Amino acid sequence: RVALIITCPCFVGMYFLAEKIAALIYNAPGAADAIQTMSVGILLLGLHQISTGILQGLGRTSIPVINMILAAAVKVFLSWTLMATVVDFGLAAVLNMIFIYKYTGFALSFSGVFKPAVSAAAMGAAVYGVITLAASWGAWAILAAIAVAVPVYGGVLLAVGGMGKDDLESLPFIGHRLLAAGQKLGYFR
Repeated sequence: RVALIITCPCFVGMYFLAEKIAALIYNAPGAADAIQTMSVGILLLGLHQISTGILQGLGRTSIPVINMILAAAVKVFLSWTLMATVVDFGLAAVLNMIFIYKYTGFALSFSGVFKPAVSAAAMGAAVYGVITLAASWGAWAILAAIAVAVPVYGGVLLAVGGMGKDDLESLPFIGHRLLAAGQKLGYFR
């Protein structure tokens, strides 16, 4: 869940800011389509890495390797025929999650996926609105969009109950600070 809470807004932000990022970093606004396509990889790679770590922690170190080999083979085939670029991480993550369920009984809940997704969608709408309104600001539009995106995502995530006290406590470095700030504002009692 924590991986989804972090990777969903990163994926959505990269997707909506792709043209601005391409222009700012690469001076090639035409690369926006490629950045949007690759932004999906943020979400899939996050799930893949977390699920790989879980399986390794369970002592099942060969399973993620086999799953990645299978996923890489599928990617080669799909890249040859469909130009698929990020399918390997998604397939490897799904295979890993199947084995996690097999060995632990843990499965992602619908609300654990839905709440970060809804929050990220609201953030995406806010980012789109900011970059549309601030189109003439150049690189400053990205900063303005980020300044709006963070509180919108956090606020919606709290409003829909997508982040709890345990989630914040598990975040390294900033988790306990956010928890303390939230408790001062009346959240997480």
